[in-house]
Amino acid sequence: MRNIVEAGGFGRLHSMHSRFGFQAPSPGGYRLRPELGGGIFRDSASYWLQALQEITGLPEAGGTGTARCSEPEGVDHAFEAELPLRGGVMARLSCSFAGRHLAEHVFAFDQARVRVRGVLLPAAGTVPLNIAVRTTTGHTEIICTEPVAYYEQQLKRVVDLLDGRAGHWGAQSAVARPRIATMERVYRTARREVVPLSSDKESI
Repeated sequence: MRNIVEAGGFGRLHSMHSRFGFQAPSPGGYRLRPELGGGIFRDSASYWLQALQEITGLPEAGGTGTARCSEPEGVDHAFEAELPLRGGVMARLSCSFAGRHLAEHVFAFDQARVRVRGVLLPAAGTVPLNIAVRTTTGHTEIICTEPVAYYEQQLKRVVDLLDGRAGHWGAQSAVARPRIATMERVYRTARREVVPLSSDKESI
């Protein structure tokens, strides 16, 4: 996606909208416990921000959010966030415990809409990533990446870090710090709304 943006073949990038939906967590699990960092935003925002960091870069400031919670002091079960990027590009995140799995990035260009589906692939076996391109002239194309074993890649990443093949831990930490700072800035300044969990199932 970084290559597509930089090539400019579809014109200027206007926005990126990331959508994540996970099944409602089990009662008592860490995702529903504020003291353990629970809530849908902290469960999914890292994927949104890592994609932005790799494709467009992160801003040093800004960002707004709305957290929807089932009780005043509870965790967020739905979250909407906006982050203005360089060049007038707007990055948005929509995430919720929606009862169905969803993980995608949608890029809006002058001349096309590009949708990267299934960016989280928690599945056994090897599967490709599908990129759907629809131009303003109506042409549609599906680009498939090389098949990837999701869990094997995760394990390989940990092994490479422990063996020193993926760079120094300090360098990895330096890359992650801006993502963490942005995530916490949006989370702590977000407006909170109390909304029953059942009424927001399809918020994404």
